[in-house]
Amino acid sequence: MSTLIEPVVTVEDLAAMPDDGNRYEVIEGEIFVSGAPNFIHQVATSNLIGSIHPYLRKNPIGTIVPTPGLILSPIDGVIPDVVYYEQ
Repeated sequence: MSTLIEPVVTVEDLAAMPDDGNRYEVIEGEIFVSGAPNFIHQVATSNLIGSIHPYLRKNPIGTIVPTPGLILSPIDGVIPDVVYYEQ
């Protein structure tokens, strides 16, 4: 069991983060900062999406989206590389 660090950061607090090219996420009330993905990472992500997308065109069972912002709760907001959403 984990203990929340005080003060807890919320998804609303993300709006106050600087627009400096970093990726700001809040997980369980704690802020995480990472740089933008590098070129090789982005190529890998593009290849993954490119390999799944033709299947989804032929079988419209869902949608794949790169780097969406997801708000999972008031203290959990993340930016995953890829999300699959089943319809």
